Amino acid sequence: MRLQLNKNIIFAYPGDLATLTGGYIYNAKIITGLHKSGINITTLSLGEGFPCPTHETREKAVKLLCDAAQNSTLIVDGLALGILPKAAEIIAKNGRLIALVHHPLALETGINAQDAAKFKASEILALSFAHQVIVTSPATAKILANEYGVTQNRLHIALPGVEPVIVSTVSNSTTPQLLSVAAISQRKGFDVLVAALGTLRSLEWHLTVAGDLTRSPDVSAQLLQQVQDLGLSDRITFLGSVSKTEISSLYAKSDIFVLASHYEGYGMAYAEALAHGLPVIGTTGGAIPDVVPNDAGILVKPNEVKPLADALGLLIQDTTVRASFAVGAQKASRNLPCWSDAVNIFKKIIGDVK
Repeated sequence: MRLQLNKNIIFAYPGDLATLTGGYIYNAKIITGLHKSGINITTLSLGEGFPCPTHETREKAVKLLCDAAQNSTLIVDGLALGILPKAAEIIAKNGRLIALVHHPLALETGINAQDAAKFKASEILALSFAHQVIVTSPATAKILANEYGVTQNRLHIALPGVEPVIVSTVSNSTTPQLLSVAAISQRKGFDVLVAALGTLRSLEWHLTVAGDLTRSPDVSAQLLQQVQDLGLSDRITFLGSVSKTEISSLYAKSDIFVLASHYEGYGMAYAEALAHGLPVIGTTGGAIPDVVPNDAGILVKPNEVKPLADALGLLIQDTTVRASFAVGAQKASRNLPCWSDAVNIFKKIIGDVK
């Protein structure tokens, strides 16, 4: 029996829901979970290019949202909603608006101060119209409460879940296997990681990067050139986008997970690494410290090459330390949330919004 809420439930998002990045995986899991839990939910794609779409795409997205708003509850991904305050106002007047914020647009790496200020002002205005706001980490909740004017009675945290996995111990390779899982973009700090590895050429290691190379073509081109200039082409493998099954296999074949993100609204790849029992090397950017405990890896300040290189050198060379962090990762994995927890939070909020 389907749950009857006497309202239309629409989940609106930018781009393609099948995109293999954390935010899209989160959205897809929530939509699937809501369907399975008895809620009839319709999906609505708002087009490509957000948060900087063409004028045509932006105007079309506003029309789609406004047309859908009448007597409906709209869950709108913040990647689009943050730059569509006009649509947010109309939705709030004609229906019910639930905003989903993975991380504030102004905190994206690589944008200038002027654009960051515009993003922030636009997102503050858009969120002011939301009946409820869902975020994916305590760190993002704190930012929205302190800097974006989102009151606590409207603010909810729905942590991403992880799938149960069979924990791997070691790769069984004589060369330590490093793994990064993320689409190539400036925020993920791959240039910092490659620079750090460039100082460790005397050590045995190999890095595999699984993530879309086409998402930020200029960043990808610069990164590949950096790898070539440092003479690391035979030690770093870029796989591009891979399937969920392939990613799981990569985790199982690796010894260390490393990702030098400048900022994460949550950090699903870090959680997946913990679920697979891998020691983690990351940064303190955003919500990453909420995900990775001290006994599961080493976190350094974002955009700092030497501390990252020191952490890598330690785990590459010292198998005892590496094993200790792996034990910490396995321990942490037992406390990771399930997707059903997040779905239940969405379900309750949908039911409560009047």
